[in-house]
Amino acid sequence: DFGAFLDSTLDRVADGALFAGATLYFAWVAEDRLYTALCLVILVMGSVTSYARAKADHLRYDAKVGIAERPDRLVGFLVPAFFADVLDLPWLLEAAV
Repeated sequence: DFGAFLDSTLDRVADGALFAGATLYFAWVAEDRLYTALCLVILVMGSVTSYARAKADHLRYDAKVGIAERPDRLVGFLVPAFFADVLDLPWLLEAAV
């Protein structure tokens, strides 16, 4: 039980770190208010999604639906972000967001 708790907690920390980094990039480097706001929305909604699922499980509701699982979302963000940096193509990071 503790391992499952620790794993899910660290997943939220990792998600937060990724999108906090993207938020800082768009706020300081790109100076793009739209993408800064979008990253903040993603950051908040990631936390709300995990809270809603945990609360639904606690109340014995089925909340295991969605468009993409966490690994899909991470790959969909990290791969374009990597190539945006390596190839100096900042529009790839915007596309990932």
